[in-house]
Amino acid sequence: INVFKEHLKIAVEEAKKITEEDLENVVPVVVEEFKKALEEAEAVLSNLGARQDSVDKAFDRLSKAMHMLSFKKGDKEHLIALVDRINKLDKNEFIASTWDKLQFALDGANAIINDSNAMEKEVAESYDKLMRAF
Repeated sequence: INVFKEHLKIAVEEAKKITEEDLENVVPVVVEEFKKALEEAEAVLSNLGARQDSVDKAFDRLSKAMHMLSFKKGDKEHLIALVDRINKLDKNEFIASTWDKLQFALDGANAIINDSNAMEKEVAESYDKLMRAF
């Protein structure tokens, strides 16, 4: 039985061109999946007894992981600055319902700040939501 590995070989070659520097701004969970997928693909490539379904599965996983490398971490600098500014406010100077809305947005922003896998879009949306509540 002939097992076609050429597509997997090309995918591995392309994946190996990706440097640690390229991965710096990628969401950590994606970086981890990419590295595991590459490791699996290399193992399948070197396995002389690998079946076609294993080759195809490894190719699909690596391809998907490489596609997800576009999932960039969000820059939280402005969101953190806004949260710090709001934390300095005196809640007694606000109407309760206004403060409650602000607190809800603030809680959401803090969750995004603490999420190491938060992407650019999520950070931007949280900033906008907090700004509107403010």
